[in-house]
Amino acid sequence: MQILPSDLDTLRSLADIKSDDTRCVLSVYFPGSQAEEPLALPLGDVPERMLETDRLSDDEREHRDRNIERWREATTDLALPDAPGWLAVVSWMTDQVCAIPLPKPPQVAAYLDNSPFLYPAGRLIDEFAPYAVLFADHSRAVLYEAILGDLVEHDRVRGDIKNHVKKGGWSQARYERRRDQEIHIFCERITERLRRLIDEEELDRIVLAGDERLLGELEEHLEDRYREMIVTRLPVDDASDTDSLFEDSLEAAFAEEQRLERRLLEQIRAAKAADDKAVLGPNGVLDALKAHRVSRLLIGPMEDTRFWRCHACASFGIGNAESCRDCGSEDVFEQSAANEFTDLAFEGGSSVQFTTAPIQEVGGVAALLRW
Repeated sequence: MQILPSDLDTLRSLADIKSDDTRCVLSVYFPGSQAEEPLALPLGDVPERMLETDRLSDDEREHRDRNIERWREATTDLALPDAPGWLAVVSWMTDQVCAIPLPKPPQVAAYLDNSPFLYPAGRLIDEFAPYAVLFADHSRAVLYEAILGDLVEHDRVRGDIKNHVKKGGWSQARYERRRDQEIHIFCERITERLRRLIDEEELDRIVLAGDERLLGELEEHLEDRYREMIVTRLPVDDASDTDSLFEDSLEAAFAEEQRLERRLLEQIRAAKAADDKAVLGPNGVLDALKAHRVSRLLIGPMEDTRFWRCHACASFGIGNAESCRDCGSEDVFEQSAANEFTDLAFEGGSSVQFTTAPIQEVGGVAALLRW
């Protein structure tokens, strides 16, 4: 089984595995070794236990059985790396079996679809994207990356900055000047390492923790581009409790993610009001996705939106269709609207912003347009 990176670019590449009219790709969601609740059944049995056959065509039943067989082969004696959760994708037709680690344990599920079922993974990867955490006091600085449910240490910088003295006179002035110079050098060394981590790992959020006065000095040494990435400053005395530091930083990073979602929705509404380079609601967004006009997609669960596909002619659309609206065939099947919109966005090269909020006031989905 091939282990792939946990990012939206990986999901975008997996969206290329698809059939227009047949459910032939297996997706399996399951908890990893870092999940509090382990999987309650053997991993190899998950798809067969969870996939129904009632509404499948004869060809789709064969795809189901072939994929399950390939899944059992791939999971025999499988030892996956530590992670909170996983999405696995199986396509026996293209001989692909791969897995993507997830930053939070997903609900155990299996899907047989015309393409990989990516919406749940996309939401988790987007909502809990990696970010940088910097702890600093006058003795040391520690740089972490918050990724896949844990803090991974990247670098350390030794400080040994002396405390203030209370004696007066020239000796105190010289001492303070030397101390200020030491702080300046210390901050330069820290910020240089922080810039490197941000750029190499392509992170866009920073959580600062530690001595509040020193953190203020550090910010002065950062360019505006990096300063704008700071989402919070946590007064922390000790970095040894990384579990608490991670939980506190995660809360701040998640709040920033929600703020960005609200800002994008406001931008879409403003664009719609100003020049119509935006669409709100399933029907308008679907038309724009088909034409590859969507620049940025904001998508929620879309639980109230029905979506159908036709086996006979590969047409698809919104609504509760008992027959195909293009060819008239009654051989139609229902799909997840959120997953279909996600696939179309990846296919069209759109930037996708997932949200856990239902955003029902805009029909669960909205988009900025390229033209």
